[in-house]
Amino acid sequence: MSMTYADLKTNIADVTENTFSDFQLNLFITQAEQAIYTAIDLPASTFTDSATTLTTGSATFAVPSGYLSSVSLAVKSAAGVVTYLLQKDNSFLLEAYPDTTSTAVPTHYAQYGESTYGGPANTLFLTVAPTPDAAYATIHTYKAYPESITSGGETGTTWLSTNFDSVLLNGALVEAARFMKAEPDIVAMYNQQFVTSLKLLGSLGARTFKDAYRTPTGAAPVGVA
Repeated sequence: MSMTYADLKTNIADVTENTFSDFQLNLFITQAEQAIYTAIDLPASTFTDSATTLTTGSATFAVPSGYLSSVSLAVKSAAGVVTYLLQKDNSFLLEAYPDTTSTAVPTHYAQYGESTYGGPANTLFLTVAPTPDAAYATIHTYKAYPESITSGGETGTTWLSTNFDSVLLNGALVEAARFMKAEPDIVAMYNQQFVTSLKLLGSLGARTFKDAYRTPTGAAPVGVA
């Protein structure tokens, strides 16, 4: 069953038997979306950036907009040879490859906050090692929050609202109940329905990355087996 943005708002109001502003409804929905996408690895929250090219002699590059974490990173030579890099902590790269002037095909990468290195505050960068000896194209698969259903029109849908609308509705109902300061038994009922939906969605999430270079951990939400 698919649910549009308008359907979702109507269903929240009907189930709770309450009237909310669009601002309030959008808050419930986006909070639910964030909880769902954070708890479960889904195709909708996995993106690939192939537009970034490493600079010869420079070991760092900026992450894409909305970036949360990396799934995999590969470099592609001019001859078309693809090399997948191993992810490590930045301290490992600094110890294993202390001479940043020595260049070669990168084999490892790490994430770090650029503010630590004198750059803009709260800016994330990826660093590779050894320092690139050529301008390699990159294939960066990463996690980010998908566009919210609230950002489209009334008839708009998302992967989640089309393929697993129950978890989105139940998550929004939990947020709505908290907003209304509903009775504990009502809150518990909505929360149980949300947890049940997450279990089912977690089963799907655990099966979606079998062909990935590395299977991400945390396919099922904490406390949901």
